[in-house]
Formats: sequence, C-alpha cells, structure tokens
Amino acid sequence: MASQHPSGDNTPTAAVGSQSPLLCTSGSQQRPEPTFTMREVMDLVSTITKNAATSAVTAALSASSTPTITIQERGNFYLPPFDPDVRSHDIRDWCANVDENIAAFNIPQQEARMKAILQLKGRAKTWADTWSLTSTTWQQVKEDLIRTFGKEFRYADDVQKWRNYTSDQANSYAEYATTGWTLFKRVRPEAEDSEIIDALITGIYPEFIRSELLRNTPGSLPSLVSVLKTFRKRKIESNSESSNKQYKKPRVLENSTKMPICCFNCNKPGHIARDCKAKLPLLNL
Repeated sequence: MASQHPSGDNTPTAAVGSQSPLLCTSGSQQRPEPTFTMREVMDLVSTITKNAATSAVTAALSASSTPTITIQERGNFYLPPFDPDVRSHDIRDWCANVDENIAAFNIPQQEARMKAILQLKGRAKTWADTWSLTSTTWQQVKEDLIRTFGKEFRYADDVQKWRNYTSDQANSYAEYATTGWTLFKRVRPEAEDSEIIDALITGIYPEFIRSELLRNTPGSLPSLVSVLKTFRKRKIESNSESSNKQYKKPRVLENSTKMPICCFNCNKPGHIARDCKAKLPLLNL
C-alpha cells in the first residue's frame, strides 16, 4: 500500500490486483489475489482478437464456397425440345440432360416436371396432354417417357440418313461436318474420333478438298471444322434453272417475229423474194 503524502495534490495509488483499503476490516482475513502484468494483459487481448478474426474469415470462406442459386438463375437453364419423329435426341439422352440440369440448379421435382413437359413436341406433346396428369413428379414422367418412346426402333432410318448425307446437302462444309458427326454417332456410338473423321471425309465434294483432307487428316472435330471453314462452297444451280437457261430463245429471234416480212425484190410486205411475181431488174454489166 502506498503511503499518504501531506500534499493534497498527490493522491494515493494501488498496485494492480491489490485490495482497496475501504473493503478491508480489522476482523477479516486478507486472501492473496492473482496479479497480472500489463504485458500479460496485452497478450491475452491479442490472442482473443486473433481467434475472433480467424473465426470470421473461416465463416466467410465457407459461405462463399457454397454456391447459392436464386430463383431467377434457376429459370435461365435451357432444355432442348424432344420430338420422337424428328429424332434430334434419343429419349434416354434427353432425360439424362434434364437430370443434369436438375442437379446443377437444384430444381424441385414438380418444377422440373413442368419445364420438361413444355419441351415435348409432336406425338410426345400429344402423349403429355393425355397422360401426364397421372404423374406429379419429373421422375414419374421420365419413367413413362422411356417406357413409351424408348422402344421405338429407328436404326434403319439413321443408317439411311447417314448414307445419303454428303457435303452437297449442307450450306457449308462446317455444317456438313457437325451434322454428319451427329448422324454417325447415332449409327455407331462406340466409334472413335478418327473413324468418324475418315467417314466424314468420304462424303466431301469436290474431290480436291477430299484429297487434301486425306493427305492432312485432322485429329478432332474442332480441327476438321477449322480446316473446312477455309473452303467456300460454290452455289449449285438447280436443274430447273439450268434447263431454262439452256433452252431459252435468243432475244433477237423473239423480236424478229414481231417485224413485218418484206420482199427483197419489190420491197413489199407479205411475201418473200422466192414468191415474188415482179420481174427482176436487169443488171447492166
């Protein structure tokens, strides 16, 4: 305990952890209390601050690593249409695409059912309008779709389309490559990229482009498309246009039929020199 000074300007002070003399009585036993230095207090405050900051950073990182998908983003995903007669997609592949979107955007089963039914076309849409009321979730609709359209056998149609498809039927060589790739995959899903590219090259016309690709064969579809973009297709005239141009009468002959016929002897219209009755003039030699 600090001693009192007679001067009124200096007030008594106490050490950290000491007990106030006002609380001490003559009969009470004074217990030793823990004392802390200023360095220990500052170290304790620093440790608490670091722990709090670390906890805040960990919570922020965990919150940012978990993606949150809003309702607006959920409605922006794309589903391709399905028409069993167009054969743009197999029903199992189409249903698998819907499942991927459901998992990626965390879409409820009822909402997925509604969006999937809206993309059905042709006979599939007619089926949905008639029988989809019995299915309340996408899982039920998927099972019914595969059961209804999964057994339709159109392998022969796919083979025929592939055999008849050449670069002459496409607007560009790049379009031929991408469309032909899809057709060949339907016929032989297990085929490797090199086999598909060789098959595509056989359907490219004219021959000099095909020969160039056979000498330097690309290794992938993007490489093939990049090479084909350097070639420009010539516009092929239809048979009707070429026939009309070939058998079209000259404009001179059309105009000559409108002019009156005159005789070379008498210069009178209505007959020619062979039928002229006038006498030929005598020539002085």
